[in-house]
Amino acid sequence: MATKKSYETPAAMYKMVAMEEALDRVLSHAREVFEDQQRGAQATEEVSVHECVGCVLAKDVAAPADFPDRPLSIMDGFAVKAGDESAVYTVVGENRAGRVDPGARLTAKAQACYITTGSPLPPGADAVVMIEDTEKVADNDEEEGAAGEGPRRK
Repeated sequence: MATKKSYETPAAMYKMVAMEEALDRVLSHAREVFEDQQRGAQATEEVSVHECVGCVLAKDVAAPADFPDRPLSIMDGFAVKAGDESAVYTVVGENRAGRVDPGARLTAKAQACYITTGSPLPPGADAVVMIEDTEKVADNDEEEGAAGEGPRRK
């Protein structure tokens, strides 16, 4: 006979209380912390990472440097300059995660760089148009995929 495993959501693990009761609990705890501080008691303690669930940091934690150190794309699409409302763009490069086109730079209006999730935005770009919001076009009628092809916003 199979047994059904129950999964509890975080919300299901806590009993709901009325707004007034929740406020009373928060203010009561805050009052205790304030009174401890007034008496000079140490209101903080050091605990391991494994014991810190439900705790609050006593002071801010700051990283010594930004990581990642440059803007990365969070979607596949075309890196563009925000505010450039061109209808058709010329693709000037391709950045993929782990393989960046060193020549990909947006230096003029209507330029775009194909970009995949996790890739750095090329110089001159500060926005990404999702691939689903574009369609492939060519600047001549002979053959799609000819030189000068680019995306068009839908």
